[in-house]
Amino acid sequence: MDMRKARVPDLLDAARTLERQVVLLLRDAGLTLAQFRVLRQLDSTDPCSACTLSVKLGITKPSTTSLVQGMRALGLVAVHPHPVDRRSVLVGCTKHGIRRLEVALQNLEAMEQALQAAPSTVTRAIQKLTNIPTQGHVSTTRLRLLTISAYSENFTKQGNQ
Repeated sequence: MDMRKARVPDLLDAARTLERQVVLLLRDAGLTLAQFRVLRQLDSTDPCSACTLSVKLGITKPSTTSLVQGMRALGLVAVHPHPVDRRSVLVGCTKHGIRRLEVALQNLEAMEQALQAAPSTVTRAIQKLTNIPTQGHVSTTRLRLLTISAYSENFTKQGNQ
């Protein structure tokens, strides 16, 4: 596919399609996209304050509080008083949360492998641009770019028919 012919609306459609596919894979693991993001963050910084978590996720403190409370009710995270700051709490993954995260990461890895099974020129170019070590985790950005490339090629094939 000639990148000069790539149209932004087609890429946006591909990104939406990717998000829907990721949401379905996460649902199979028993997680929402927001819950996945929290567990993934906590997996690398467990435990951390709710304030730090909101900054790392780029969401408001009230949104973080609501999300953490829901996840706590599901047994995905545990909340403990902060040892120094009485106004704050520490949030950490539970074993149940870790198991769900592992299943989600396996599902996403399978998706990435399927996309890499038939690499194209665009996919190879994007892989080179996004060839960043992920420390055993699927890079969300890399996964999105790979899927966008696959869907953008699909749009091109449809246009050539």
